[in-house]
Amino acid sequence: ALPISLRYETAFDLQAVPPAKTQAWLDLGELYEIVEVRLNDKEFGACICPPYRFEITGCLKPGRNEIRIDVTNTLAKALGDNAFDRAMPQDPSGLFGPVQVEF
Repeated sequence: ALPISLRYETAFDLQAVPPAKTQAWLDLGELYEIVEVRLNDKEFGACICPPYRFEITGCLKPGRNEIRIDVTNTLAKALGDNAFDRAMPQDPSGLFGPVQVEF
């Protein structure tokens, strides 16, 4: 069995973007376990532990912005039904947020 990935996709509109040198961050809040982010066709890599926060300075644009967030759980979810892991509490899977863009 392989880890399971959940994909979250949405778009949001901005009337204006901050000046180019203003730092912008995407904070995903709470999620389990591994996350990959794509904003307006730009990959931001993966993060395997909190804080799940990505610098997105210069990547926002006026109008429609598209975001894709892939959350993948660990193999413990797929292989956790054995004599050693049954008694171990399992974290939930997915994105719980809140998801925020911060300037």
